[in-house]
Amino acid sequence: MRTRSPLPLWLSVVVSLSCAGAQDAPIDPSLAEFVKKFKGKGAVGDPNQKALGPEEALKNFKIADGFEMQVVAAEPNVRQPLNLHFDERGRLWVVQYLQYPFPAGLKILKYDEYLRAVFDKVPEPPPKGAKGADKISILEDTNGDGTFEAQKDFVTGLNIATSVCVGRGGVWVMNPPYLLFYPDKDRDDVPDGDPQVVLSGFGIEDTHSIATSLHWGPDGWLYGANGSTTTGNVKGVKWLGQMIWRVHPETHEFEVFAEGGGNTMSLTFDSHGRAFSGTNHGATRGMYYPQGSAGIKNWGKHGPLMNPYSFGWFEHMAHEGYAPRFAQAFMFYEGGAIPQLEGAVIAPMSLQNRVLASKVDRDTSTFRTTDTLTLVETEDKGFRPVDVRLGPDGAVYMADWCDMRLTHVDPRDTWDRSNGRIYRLETKGAKPVAPFDIGKMSNAELIALLSHKNQWWRQTAQRVLADRKDGSLAEELRALVEKEQGQLALEAFWALKSSGGLDDAFSTKQLAHPNPDVRAWAIRLVGDTRSVTPTMRDKLVALARTEPSVDVRSQLAASCKRWPAADALKIVRELLMRSEDATDKHLPLMLWWAVESKADTGRKEILALLRKPELWKEPLVRRTIASRLAQRYTADRSAANLTTCAELLGLAPTAEDVDALLRGMDEGLQGNAVTNVPDALHKRIAKLWETRSQDATMMRVALRLGHGPAADAAIAAVGNASIAVAERKPLVAVLAEQSRTAAVPVLLDRFSEEKSESFRLDLLNALQRFKDDRIAETLLRAWPQL
Repeated sequence: MRTRSPLPLWLSVVVSLSCAGAQDAPIDPSLAEFVKKFKGKGAVGDPNQKALGPEEALKNFKIADGFEMQVVAAEPNVRQPLNLHFDERGRLWVVQYLQYPFPAGLKILKYDEYLRAVFDKVPEPPPKGAKGADKISILEDTNGDGTFEAQKDFVTGLNIATSVCVGRGGVWVMNPPYLLFYPDKDRDDVPDGDPQVVLSGFGIEDTHSIATSLHWGPDGWLYGANGSTTTGNVKGVKWLGQMIWRVHPETHEFEVFAEGGGNTMSLTFDSHGRAFSGTNHGATRGMYYPQGSAGIKNWGKHGPLMNPYSFGWFEHMAHEGYAPRFAQAFMFYEGGAIPQLEGAVIAPMSLQNRVLASKVDRDTSTFRTTDTLTLVETEDKGFRPVDVRLGPDGAVYMADWCDMRLTHVDPRDTWDRSNGRIYRLETKGAKPVAPFDIGKMSNAELIALLSHKNQWWRQTAQRVLADRKDGSLAEELRALVEKEQGQLALEAFWALKSSGGLDDAFSTKQLAHPNPDVRAWAIRLVGDTRSVTPTMRDKLVALARTEPSVDVRSQLAASCKRWPAADALKIVRELLMRSEDATDKHLPLMLWWAVESKADTGRKEILALLRKPELWKEPLVRRTIASRLAQRYTADRSAANLTTCAELLGLAPTAEDVDALLRGMDEGLQGNAVTNVPDALHKRIAKLWETRSQDATMMRVALRLGHGPAADAAIAAVGNASIAVAERKPLVAVLAEQSRTAAVPVLLDRFSEEKSESFRLDLLNALQRFKDDRIAETLLRAWPQL
């Protein structure tokens, strides 16, 4: 029986300090070793040491040739900047995270072993409840000289506010546990009233890894990221750990877009509309998130994936170059003003006090990164870049937390809230842009911006068009989509959707568009409706058979999760026939997740697919689908699912296919004994046993399903010293799960005779399942020799 180890002493002190509300209480002497552990590593820092001043900090930067860096805002105007956002007037919105790490008005009742706090209550949404120190400020360059000389606060008194985004007639603020919307229709920077609570239920157990990074998606939804250690329960959707989520700004429909990653603290979209984030996970620059995908997590700390039948996950993007972890911020440079960075990832690294550029290359249907240039580095441990944004001028803007301390695991409140910087990195001699207001431009001017070389202008024009939702633009935008073949075609397609002019007929037509991005987005947007017309379904089936772009095939697999089984599985069948995708890093699992999503609703359709022997020959089915399908139907042990397993075994055309199914069943059946095995499965196992009784996997499956002869065979195998230990160990576990009392003498004999210490430990663990006096007697006799 597992017991939870007690909290470490330093964590107990955190609890006592927090429960007393004493952030500045004296530190217990027992914490000395803990504090010493982090000193000198830039994590805790000396509370008496201050970061360098703005001008001194600039002198200490080593900047790549051809670039220069400027301070565009600093203390006292900006302190603890966490998140940046440029509005349609080119003004810079800054979230000042001054309340961190403890929410105002709450008491911590306890911590768990991962430093997740349990509070005495749920805070009320602003302006109710206790007022915090966080605020959102607007910086403006009024004369076009490149300096933000004007500043005002949009809202103050926020309590753990992490992100801001402008659009749809107001301002969206992430203030966990709430997503707030402040209406400001007249754009006078004064809220028209109290904020609307759009969503609630985002966890605040760990305020260094909560929901943040609001960003408008190309589809007009508002996206955000959630950090690694917090939970969530938003509109009945529950999670633990990192993911990308989205909410529709009008209907407030909420969903998890993709799950997993490192400590997901950022979010960005490239010019193709693909989602990426930075990470706190090993030597990598970040995570790529296809729709509906599941990525790696720290399973012990962050819990399992939301879908227990995922049976696999994606890794972070492979990386070559600078190895230390923690490239938490992530931005594609597509600004048009710095040719040597175009298409590169800009990765600020807070722990290492540097900013890197990495090139991005294809890696099957995902990507890999390679460092190419150190843009900024310094020995100043106070340089802590935590956010990065592309500016209207094509420059790179960075929020500098500016603190000698960065770690969240020190119980002392030694954060330096007096400092904060915003830097601009640009080529030498770059010119600022003159004041502008995209919000006042005509529709024609906005459409013209869709071909701007700077992605920021294109995205902002997209957002303003979505705000206006002017259906009269449909004809012009359709013409652009059909006339153009490059980026403008995709931008016009997005604008058509946002302005309300996209219909099924036009989407269907775009499945033949020469730009694969348009084809992929036509599929994705129809997938988001969760229905598909027969005409489009037939087109999609044909497309799955012939589509040359791996990105389009990946989106087809993602969208098949969202369509009804009768439509989706016709498309999936064609994708499973694409043998070139069998070794892809993502597509096999994307297709498994599409199949798994129909395991209940599409049971008959799945079996109908597998009645065609030729499908079993496909590498994707043989390597990825068959075994997982058997695992899925045995992990959820309803009578219907176990009967389906019997049908699958009957459909398997070759011995190799039966092997794959048995491997999956062996995985799915692990755990306690299976009861109420259907007759159909009993008969199928008995038939297979006639020719496979010596097969180790068959023996385990048959034993778990209660096939009588399998127990005798397994007990005999465990006692057979000529059989490899690696084959006998799993049988011991199954005999224990099944509580097969007849196995006890053999288990005891092997425990006394075996030389392998690891096998003896397995035997000892198995014997705990049984009540038999002989066990105690044997162990007592063996005790002196153990």
